[in-house]
Amino acid sequence: MTDPHRTAKFIAVVSRESERRFRATFPDLPGRGVFAESFEEAASVAAETLALILEEADREGRPLPPPSTFTAVLSNPQYRDGIAIRVVAVSAAS
Repeated sequence: MTDPHRTAKFIAVVSRESERRFRATFPDLPGRGVFAESFEEAASVAAETLALILEEADREGRPLPPPSTFTAVLSNPQYRDGIAIRVVAVSAAS
């Protein structure tokens, strides 16, 4: 029997925008960044966002791009000041 769920694992980079503002961005998913008041909240909202992205892709029959490695993301100067985290989402496949 086939597993009805699909898992997505992407790297998000969490950076401090100001004292009470953090941003989590997905280098492989442009335009899908989120803001939060703490690092922990940014990581949590990033996971929720990735789950929504995965569900939307499943619904539309669209593949997600292949995820980058930590090395590839961290070698990009744009993400030098952030902290890279792995974000995992599971969705029911259509």
